[in-house]
Amino acid sequence: MTFTFKNTAIAAIVASMALAAPMSAHAGSIGKKALKGAVAGAVISEIAGGDAKEGAKIGAAAGALKGVVDKNRKHDNRRHNNKNKARAR
Repeated sequence: MTFTFKNTAIAAIVASMALAAPMSAHAGSIGKKALKGAVAGAVISEIAGGDAKEGAKIGAAAGALKGVVDKNRKHDNRRHNNKNKARAR
């Protein structure tokens, strides 16, 4: 086993543990997705031979953006459903 393969294997194991671990009840959905994105980005970057720090930054940004989009979509859906309930009365 080469040194690079060991690093990649350890990074993959740590990433799978981090993604499988339950998140704190206080962590928001945006933070959860940013954390998962950072871990995934670092692992993918490490496997591809890039800089894990850069991959983590890009993954965190993508995860946070996804969290914001999901949160806004849920908010809009709730608002739409409440309007429909009010009209039905």
